[in-house]
Amino acid sequence: MILTDKDTEIQVHQERCDALVRQVQEREEKCQSLQLSVDRLSLTLAKAEEGESSLKTRVQSLNQTLSQSNYQAADLQQKLGSIQNALQ
Repeated sequence: MILTDKDTEIQVHQERCDALVRQVQEREEKCQSLQLSVDRLSLTLAKAEEGESSLKTRVQSLNQTLSQSNYQAADLQQKLGSIQNALQ
């Protein structure tokens, strides 16, 4: 009878150990899945940052072009005013 109690105790411990091993495996799989998600998100973030940088450069270029156009328009307006005054 003592042997049966020991056998039962061993079986209970073995089942507990098996359950813990399954939990560890499930958590390792979950960890791998989460790492894959993190890697994908990191790649997406890097692409977004690259796009943002490109757009900032484009905006800066467009602002510079607009400033030059505004300067030229003001210069032409001044010349037109001078010509109109000369014609009067």
